[in-house]
Amino acid sequence: NWYSAYGNMPIALSKTLTSLSNNPDISINAIQWQNRQINLEFVALKIDITRLVEMSQSIEGVKSAQIKPHNADNTWVLEVKW
Repeated sequence: NWYSAYGNMPIALSKTLTSLSNNPDISINAIQWQNRQINLEFVALKIDITRLVEMSQSIEGVKSAQIKPHNADNTWVLEVKW
């Protein structure tokens, strides 16, 4: 139980990246993991935000997912809570 008390970062990261894999134009700038939440900052010229959030929310174990614009052009932050 202690191993996954605050989530399992490798599993959460791999499942979250799967939701981004449909768009080959994505470039990840930063990854942050803390207390069962992963934040992925990425750059994408074209992205279907609604579809990305729906795909992220449908991952087994995800409690919530949202996307926010970042301060740079075409840069987004995907927040996924496990």
